[in-house]
Amino acid sequence: MGRCLSERGAQFNPECRKMLESYTSVAQTQRGPAICVPDVQKACPNLPTPDLYACIHEKKPTFSQACQTFLDTTPELNFHHHPH
Repeated sequence: MGRCLSERGAQFNPECRKMLESYTSVAQTQRGPAICVPDVQKACPNLPTPDLYACIHEKKPTFSQACQTFLDTTPELNFHHHPH
C-alpha cells in the first residue's frame, strides 16, 4: 500500500491522502484493527460486508487473543447490531 500511495498519492485530495497514510501506519504497527487482519483474512476470505460481519462474529473465538480483545473493546464493532 505504501508503494501505491507513493505512486498515486498525487491523485488523492490531501484529506484522503492523510487518512490513507494513517491507515497504512496503523497496519504497519499492528495495533488497532490491523491486529485482526491476518485472522480475518484466514477465517473469512473475500466475503461481502454483511457476510463478513457474520463470519467475524462466528469465528471470533478462533482469532488471536489480541484481536479478540480489540473486537471486545471497540463498541462500533459490536457485531450484534449488523445485519447477518
